[in-house]
Amino acid sequence: MSHDAVTRWFMKADFQPQDLWQFAKPLVKTETRYLVLDDTIVSKPFIRNIDLARHQYSGLEHREINGIGIVNLLWTDSTEYVPIDFRLYTTDHDGKGKNNHFRRCWIRPRN
Repeated sequence: MSHDAVTRWFMKADFQPQDLWQFAKPLVKTETRYLVLDDTIVSKPFIRNIDLARHQYSGLEHREINGIGIVNLLWTDSTEYVPIDFRLYTTDHDGKGKNNHFRRCWIRPRN
């Protein structure tokens, strides 16, 4: 899947975590159940007017950067990685840190 296809898919509507699960569900092999929790910061160094962007520490850059915090839950069989849940976070808006969002990803039922 090309980057442009993914971008168009994201821009179609209000994309929610459950939408990602519906897309990923057929790719997940239920006989293996390895899950990976990961967090990342999408750097936005030149943009100051995005609600979710804030200064936060980046382990990759070893300093504070302006960016959007994302937590991801991935399924893997050690050769393929499929994202099955995500949360955008900023403590300033919802009062929850990344660990709170990790918990929500972990316990959300998947039907």
